[in-house]
Amino acid sequence: MTKANFYRNLKIDTPFDKEILIKDLSKEILSPDRIFMCKRWGYRDPIFSNPFHQLLDNLSCYVANAEIFYIPSNKQLEWHIDMYPPMDFVKINFVWNSDNHSMMWGKCINEDKKISISLTQMDTEYVKYEDKEIKPLESVKISEKFPALVNVGIPHKVVNISPLPRWCFSIVPHHNNKRILFDDALKIFKNYIVTID
Repeated sequence: MTKANFYRNLKIDTPFDKEILIKDLSKEILSPDRIFMCKRWGYRDPIFSNPFHQLLDNLSCYVANAEIFYIPSNKQLEWHIDMYPPMDFVKINFVWNSDNHSMMWGKCINEDKKISISLTQMDTEYVKYEDKEIKPLESVKISEKFPALVNVGIPHKVVNISPLPRWCFSIVPHHNNKRILFDDALKIFKNYIVTID
């Protein structure tokens, strides 16, 4: 597996108003010290700007749904994959606020692992792993300036060691009415992929 399988940075302007989003969600985050997730935004939702909808239209894509992930200071999401059986589906992650965080990918070293499907706060299925079951392979700090096309079909986790909470608006794009595999996403979004130092 090469580095290219994990993520790509994208040059796409933030397509939503962060302040409005945070203000709306602050009513639901009961404690600033707990991890919070929710999913409520879907097809052509007005939270996204018209230029963003147009950009996706031009690529024969659309937002199937979107989720928010709020990770407090010194907290982390455990190793997991977003579905079972695993497929290299992508999301587009817009991350902000935290100044010291990383998204990590790894490989399960236990080929005989008994798979147990769990449910998120949003009632979506995922498979979780213990730290000892994963060999870390790649890590990146997603820039606030550049969102990232991320592979969620292999084990991944998020660590926030900043004194500030980490916000992530995670978009599930569809292309021609189907979820997008990572290799296909590289072709679809090729004109928006950038390399940053």
